[in-house]
Amino acid sequence: MPRGRGCVRPQRLSRSNTARQPEPASSATRSQQPSNRGRKRTAEVPLEDFVDERVSQTNAVEKIQRISSGSRSATSPSPRIPLERLRFRARTLLQGGLAPNTRSTYDTALNAFRIFLSEYNLSLQWPISIQNIVFFISYCFERGMASKTITTYVAGLNYFHKLSGFYDISKIFMVSKLLEGCKKSRKSHDNRAPITKQVLKILCDMLPLCCYNAYETRLFTTLFIFAYFGLFRISELVVPKVLESRDVLWNSDISIIDNSKVLICLRHSKTNKTGVPVYLKLPKEKDNLCPVNALSNFLSMRPKTQGPLFIHNDSSPVTGTQFSAVLSKCVLRARLSFGCCYKTHSFRIGRATDLAIMGVPAKAIMKAGRWNSDCYKLYIR
Repeated sequence: MPRGRGCVRPQRLSRSNTARQPEPASSATRSQQPSNRGRKRTAEVPLEDFVDERVSQTNAVEKIQRISSGSRSATSPSPRIPLERLRFRARTLLQGGLAPNTRSTYDTALNAFRIFLSEYNLSLQWPISIQNIVFFISYCFERGMASKTITTYVAGLNYFHKLSGFYDISKIFMVSKLLEGCKKSRKSHDNRAPITKQVLKILCDMLPLCCYNAYETRLFTTLFIFAYFGLFRISELVVPKVLESRDVLWNSDISIIDNSKVLICLRHSKTNKTGVPVYLKLPKEKDNLCPVNALSNFLSMRPKTQGPLFIHNDSSPVTGTQFSAVLSKCVLRARLSFGCCYKTHSFRIGRATDLAIMGVPAKAIMKAGRWNSDCYKLYIR
C-alpha cells in the first residue's frame, strides 16, 4: 500500500504489549467484584464476617496457586493446617486483642447505633456514611448522654469499622470537632466517692451483718482489702459472668512471701496491651486491714480447687454483680453520707487519694495503679 497523508502504518503488537492490555470486563464479572460502596454487612457479627470474607479470598488465591504450581513437586515440611482452624485462630486472636469489658462496651455502642438507625428508618450499611455518624453524635447528645459516653460509642463504631477494612472515623475532621464540642458543652463530673482506708474499715466492720455465714464474711473482707491496697479494677478480681473466668486473678497467681508480703501475678489487665504479666507486691500492714493476714485467713477456708481466687464455698466464682450488691448493703448498713456515690471503682479512687495525701511520688502512684498517663490525677479527691 502506498504511503501518504491519511494512511496509518499498522503497528505490530508484541506478546508483552498484548498481555498488558486487559480484556473488558463483562457486566457479570463486574458484579462479582467486591466493592466497599453500598455494601451491607450483618451488624451482629462484623468480626466473624470480616474473618470469613478474608478466608474466602484465601481459598480463591489457593486454587490459583495450585494451578500455577502444578509442575512443581516441592513437599511442605509440615502438614497443611486446615482453613477452619486458621479461621478459628484469627477470631480468637482478634478477640484476645481487646479486653472483654471493652468488647462488651463496643457491642453496646453498636447496638445503640442500630437503635438510632431504626428510630429514623435508616439502614445499617458498611462503610457507615459520615452523615449518619454526625447525626448519631447529635442524637446521643440530645438524649442527655455524657461526653465520655458519646466518645466511647464513637470509638466502638470505629473499632468495627476499621476491623472491616474501612476508613478511620476518628480521623474525620467534623467528627473530632463534634466530640470536642460535646466535651466543652457538657462537662462531666465524676461523682464517685473515694473509699479511703478509714471508710474501708467501716465497710469491713459491716460485712458480718451483711453476709450470711463466716466464709462469705472472710471472702468479701479479703476482696475489699485487695481492691483497696492493690488499686484493682473490679474486672481483675471477679468475673463479669459465671462462665467467664479466664481473665481474673487465679489462686495460682498469688503467693505469700515470708509472711511479709503478697506477690501477685496479674496476667490480664485493661491497659496491658503486650500480654506480659505484671507483678504486684502488697506489703504487710500493722493493723487489722492487712492484705497478708486477710489472704492467709481466706486461703485456710477456701475450697482446694484450681481456678479463680475468689470463689464461694460451692466453688462458684464471685461475679461483679455480687460484689456490687454486697458493697451496696455495707454502705447502706453503715449509713454513709453520699451512699449512692460509693461504687466498685471507689476502692481504686480511695487508695490513689490516700497515697497522694501521704506524699507518695506521682510515678509511684502511676506504677501502683498501672496507669500509663497522668489520668491518675482524675482519681485523687
